[in-house]
Amino acid sequence: MATHISESKISSQQARFSAAIDDARKQLQEASNANLGLFGKAYDQMQEHLAQLCEEAPRQWDAFIERGEQLQQDVSQKVDSPDFSLNIDMQEKHEQLNAVIEKMKDLVAPAKAV
Repeated sequence: MATHISESKISSQQARFSAAIDDARKQLQEASNANLGLFGKAYDQMQEHLAQLCEEAPRQWDAFIERGEQLQQDVSQKVDSPDFSLNIDMQEKHEQLNAVIEKMKDLVAPAKAV
């Protein structure tokens, strides 16, 4: 049984197929442009943020200095206060630190062997 497809039907199907391909190309181009636009916007926002940080940095630096000076004064006042006493045994702290270091070495050494 031979199937006869008319030229007009083939032509119609080719036109629909061609239109579908053109539509797919258009959608792919739009998606590509949208991705590029998104990247461009993110880049612009990053540049603006960086410029703002560069502008604010000197003011923040000055604020950090002022805060540090204030903290230094507060600590000096407390240390000079008769109610303040340093109860730190440096030898004990040194021994505790060494014990922690040895424990870490014991934990890390088996991991290196594996």
